[in-house]
Amino acid sequence: MTASTVTAARAWSGLRGVVFVLFTLILALAAHLRQLAGGSVDGLPLDSDGWMRLLRVRALWQGEGWYTGVLPPLSAPDGLSLHWTRPLDVIMLAPAWLAVALGHASQDEALIWVGALVCPVLHALTALAAGWAARFAWPALPVAPYYAVLILFSSDILTSYSALGRADHHTLVVLTAVLGLGCALRAVEPDGTDWDARIAGAVFGFGIWVSPETLMVALPVLTAFGAGWLLLRDGDAIARQGWHMAVAMGGAIAIAITVDRPPGEWRLVEYDRVSIHHLLMALLVAAVFAGAMRLAALARPWRLVAGGGLAAGAVLLLVTVHPGALGASLSGADSASASLLLPIIMEMQPLRLTDQTNIGTALVFVGLAPAALFATTMLLWRGRRDGTWPRGLILLLALLGTLVATIAYRRFATNLVGVGAVAAAGLIGVLARATWPAWRRVLFMVAALALLFLPAPLGERLIARGAAGADPQAVSAQRGCHA
Repeated sequence: MTASTVTAARAWSGLRGVVFVLFTLILALAAHLRQLAGGSVDGLPLDSDGWMRLLRVRALWQGEGWYTGVLPPLSAPDGLSLHWTRPLDVIMLAPAWLAVALGHASQDEALIWVGALVCPVLHALTALAAGWAARFAWPALPVAPYYAVLILFSSDILTSYSALGRADHHTLVVLTAVLGLGCALRAVEPDGTDWDARIAGAVFGFGIWVSPETLMVALPVLTAFGAGWLLLRDGDAIARQGWHMAVAMGGAIAIAITVDRPPGEWRLVEYDRVSIHHLLMALLVAAVFAGAMRLAALARPWRLVAGGGLAAGAVLLLVTVHPGALGASLSGADSASASLLLPIIMEMQPLRLTDQTNIGTALVFVGLAPAALFATTMLLWRGRRDGTWPRGLILLLALLGTLVATIAYRRFATNLVGVGAVAAAGLIGVLARATWPAWRRVLFMVAALALLFLPAPLGERLIARGAAGADPQAVSAQRGCHA
């Protein structure tokens, strides 16, 4: 290949990247302008969490201690205790400080602007990350990244959590989960390296620093690497990558604990905030993979026995040392909160199929899942022939993890959208390139489009019909609190 050919190839690759970024930004702008046109946002913090975040960032800017987790202006006289960590605070503080330093705004004006824009910007970055991850999920389909972006922005769930003025950490959690997923998919490519696995682990560790909700993607991904060790003829390489991922995740968590907490609290356990039990979890996963590497030469039946024993031992040790580890943030809730507060927080309710309204709600929240599961099953099936099935397994387990979490607590649908967009991105492309008769391809593509884009509108219609026929007082009582 001549130098001019290489230069032309790089220029073409760069041009394609620019086109993809522009495509993503245009769709992001359209999604948020649609919300503005609908009157559902006004640019100011939309809820109490947004205002509390702004007060917290302003207090930090004005000299409040880094480790202070109490807002004195609220819940007097003791102040309101917050368990949020600092990454989003820093992300908001940096551009606000820069705007003031350049003389473009006052402190409060800068914070209002940053608070209004931070989630839409993170939303656009999440779409770019989903498109990037789709490249490795569907390497034979150059259009897959565009489908991932389109699918992600078609979700009103993630868009509402990322609305202008939201100022919350939910979108940052999805961004880190999708980035970590993409790095893990990159690691199992034929030219994937241990560094890809390390980066995936570090990203997941940072995501756990933002919120332990990232575990609903990180743990299924690590489980997929463990299953790869079990099923591949030579599982040593994928076990080594799993070990690198777990060690890097543990390192990132250790840094997070050191930075986010004062030294006297490094051993403190808080299930709803990054703490020592998350570090133990990562180290135990690393220990399981270290043992798996030593046992890679065993026949598969014996690997199953040995791997099951290692995993069971790690889980037993974790719950012995930290009994609430598997309950996540709910383990830290006191009895009053669990019995009085949580039942009226709508985003913490499970999805039910008891009536027309609940069926409609379930379609809105998990409507993407059937298409994503179908696409992932196709990826697994095709991967049997060329040995690329670990990609499908990673996506399938991450998808199932976020789906189960969403059914249990509907707020986790944001993570399902991120993973589902990557998983479903190849659906149309694969069907379009199938060697079937044209009529069958068209039929399947129509069905795939219906699976992708019809559940949410259908669900909204069912919700509207259910609300129209319900008693207004009952509907008001069911709405409860959304945050």
